[in-house]
Amino acid sequence: MGEKREIEVKEGTMIVSMTSWPPRINAVPNAFNAVLGQIEEGMDVHCVLCLCEQEFPNKEQDLPKEVLDLDVEILWTERNTRSHKKLMPTMKKYPDNPIIVIDDDTCQTEGWLKTFIEDHKRYPNDIIFGQSTSVVHVSIDDTICEVRNGKCYEIPGAVAYTQKPASGAAGTLFPPHIFTREEFYDEDLMMELSPTCDETWQWAFALMEGRTIRALSRCNLPMVNHCDQECSLIHTNRITINKIHAAIAKRFPEYKAELKRRQGFLVAGLYSHDVRLQYVHKTIESLLNQSIRPARIVLNIPKGQASMLSEEAKQMVTQGFVEINEVAVDFRQHNKYLYTMLKYPGSATLLFADNCIYPEDTIS
Repeated sequence: MGEKREIEVKEGTMIVSMTSWPPRINAVPNAFNAVLGQIEEGMDVHCVLCLCEQEFPNKEQDLPKEVLDLDVEILWTERNTRSHKKLMPTMKKYPDNPIIVIDDDTCQTEGWLKTFIEDHKRYPNDIIFGQSTSVVHVSIDDTICEVRNGKCYEIPGAVAYTQKPASGAAGTLFPPHIFTREEFYDEDLMMELSPTCDETWQWAFALMEGRTIRALSRCNLPMVNHCDQECSLIHTNRITINKIHAAIAKRFPEYKAELKRRQGFLVAGLYSHDVRLQYVHKTIESLLNQSIRPARIVLNIPKGQASMLSEEAKQMVTQGFVEINEVAVDFRQHNKYLYTMLKYPGSATLLFADNCIYPEDTIS
């Protein structure tokens, strides 16, 4: 069994924090060695493994030798807060340090640590994540809905608005003092509202506190660290995640309000011209009959052609269902998005052809 050396953790030292439990404790060495092997000369990095005394009642005596031999601090907690242990105990002990959380079922690839350190220097006040597998939005029925897309965030370095970090999957970095609300650290409240999903708890408070969340500047998707997946909380969260969002929003209405602000609203953009304007109302009708109706329908047309609209289309305009946007320069197909996006820069723009009838679930 290796001797643990005392490591001075200074203000500004980068912390890499992880948690585990008995079914996965044998996976911990691979996960941490993938990080430890990336520490270069001059890097100030400290690794922490948070474990619960309830799950390992004999503490170190219950741990494999391979775990004890790691150059990693073991931080013990009395209460089992499940996945919340990967961040919360470490953040309480090291409030002045940036912390990257990782998962025990992944191995981070070469360059991962260096990219996080460089990005943190560039954006010291931002939450930075390596992977996102879901989008969170307020649905047309005013409920919060999380949709998994199974992909990483595809625009490296971009600020995310409704893309939720996947916590420790490819790492998420939290700057020091990023969470200032006392409720964030309330373990009773945390386990009542979000008992199985640390990332949703962190996400909700990041939004409520107005934090900037951005993707890592280089895509560093992890390798799989083969271990027991039957015990993963992901199976539970796929069923309960929207209930967790609803519980948090009920306790903190400002969460939903901020999410609405960030997502803006969905705008449908079309371009039509000349004789096609006599039939475009049929396309517009199909958009109005969508199960998720866009907040705005913007019809871009060449300047001076409004009189060519059918009577049905003119009635839709009068009733406020459609906005006519007359454009001075005819960019043809570019008008679908160009002028719509200029008019509503804070909204998502969905483009449609003017000669199609769309099924009611197209936007959904």
